Amino acid sequence: MTKPGKQTHLQADQRAQSAEYIADLTVELSKLARRSHLDLVAYLLDIASLEARNVANREGVVAKSGMETGVAPAIQN
Repeated sequence: MTKPGKQTHLQADQRAQSAEYIADLTVELSKLARRSHLDLVAYLLDIASLEARNVANREGVVAKSGMETGVAPAIQN
């Protein structure tokens, strides 16, 4: 069992996959909302999609690096 605040490689990968799936779904729902002239709903779904995509990217970095701290490595230039 991992300590609170820490996650394993598998947990990070599962979170990244879940977030990616949520991002994809909310994009499609946003399109439907726009076609139905539900502009505020579309906007909120866009925000949810962006947040899910951010989580997927962040968790994907953790899963790919094998880190267990939940902290992404610094970007090297």
